[in-house]
Amino acid sequence: MEIKRSDLFFCYDVLLHRKLKKANIDYLVSAISNHERRFWLYPLSDKVKSVIETHKQEQV
Repeated sequence: MEIKRSDLFFCYDVLLHRKLKKANIDYLVSAISNHERRFWLYPLSDKVKSVIETHKQEQV
């Protein structure tokens, strides 16, 4: 199975990461970018999309 970039979600938002964690969604890897910013890499699923949408609505 080939994994494409479109199958992944790069999360640079700590608050969103905490919400994904609270929703019991596991990330694949945590790393630091070339610009020295921490990010978490999640497999993109309907559950992840739902948490992202909720987070966006709360930010408005």
